[in-house]
Amino acid sequence: MAIRHSHLPALAAALALATAAAAHADTVTLRNGDRLSGKVLHKSGDVLTFETSYAGKVQIRWSEVRSISTDSPVRVMLEGERDLRSVILAPGSVEPGRIAYLNPRPEESGRGVTYKGRLALAASATRGNSPSSSLHGEGEFKARAKDYRYGLAARADQAKDNGQTVTSNWRASGHYDHFLAPKRFVYGRGSAERDRFRDIRLRTTAGGGYGWQLYETDRTQLAIRGGADAVSVKHNDGSSESYPAMGWGLQYSHRLRERRVELFHNQEGFWNLRHTEQVTLHTSTGLRVPLSSGMTANAQLDLDWERTPPPGVKAVDTTWLLGLGYEW
Repeated sequence: MAIRHSHLPALAAALALATAAAAHADTVTLRNGDRLSGKVLHKSGDVLTFETSYAGKVQIRWSEVRSISTDSPVRVMLEGERDLRSVILAPGSVEPGRIAYLNPRPEESGRGVTYKGRLALAASATRGNSPSSSLHGEGEFKARAKDYRYGLAARADQAKDNGQTVTSNWRASGHYDHFLAPKRFVYGRGSAERDRFRDIRLRTTAGGGYGWQLYETDRTQLAIRGGADAVSVKHNDGSSESYPAMGWGLQYSHRLRERRVELFHNQEGFWNLRHTEQVTLHTSTGLRVPLSSGMTANAQLDLDWERTPPPGVKAVDTTWLLGLGYEW
C-alpha cells in the first residue's frame, strides 16, 4: 500500500512521539532477558512495584531483576545504610542486590510517619409484618513509623425486631508497638466494651507482651502477639469481677493480585488464669473490594465467643455484614 506524501509529516510526528515516550520511561530488565517499560513506584524486600501503560501496576520479584534504569531521579536507600539519595539509575550504576528500598515509605526510611484510616457502615431495614432494622458502624486509625506503630479501633451494633431492641453493644481498643527488630516488637494494649445482652455493663482490659511481624509487604500483612492482661468486668446486676488473663492477638490481610481485593482476619482473645474454664474470643473475617476514590464494598463475619457464658446467654454471637467503606 502506498503512503501519500501528504501523510508523511503526520506519520513522522507520530513516530517521534512514540520514540520520545519510550525514551522517557523507566526500564526493568529481567534475568531471562525480558524488558518492561513504565514507572518505578516502590521497592522493598523482594518486591518491586512497577506501573505500565498496558497492565497497570504489577509486582516483580526483585531477585529476578538484572538491571534497572530511570529517566528521572528516584529515592534510593542501600543495604546497611540510612542515607536516602535521589539519583537517576542507569544499568550497572548500582547492583540490584545493594538496593534496600526505592521510593521508600516514611516508616521504611525512618523519616516520618505513615497514617492510614478507614470507616465502614452497614445497615438494613425491613417493613411489613415483621419490621426490623440494624445498624453497624466501625472505624480504624493506624500510624506507622520505622521503630513504632499504634492503632485505634471502634465498632458499634444496634438492632431492633418488632420494635424491641435485640442487639446493643460497642467496643473500642488501642495498641502501641515498639519494634526491637524489623520482625520483633513489644506492645501495650487496652480495650473497653459494653454488651447489654451478654451481661457486660463494662469490660476493660489492659496489658502487654511480645509480638512477631511475620510479613509486612504491599500485599501481605501478618502479625501475632501474646502476653498478660488484667481484665475487669462489671455486670448488669451491679456485681463485678477482676482477673489476670493470658492474652493473644492476630492480624492478617492479603491483597489479591487481580483486583487488589483485600482478604482479612483479625482475632483477639483472653484466657482467664484464675478460672481457667473461661475464654473470650473476638474475631472479624471478610473481604474489602475497592470501588473508586477510596470507597470500598465490604463483606465480613464478626464472631464473639464466651466459653462459659452467663446463664441464659448463648456462647456465640455471629453478625454477617454487607456495607460500604472509605479508606485513606
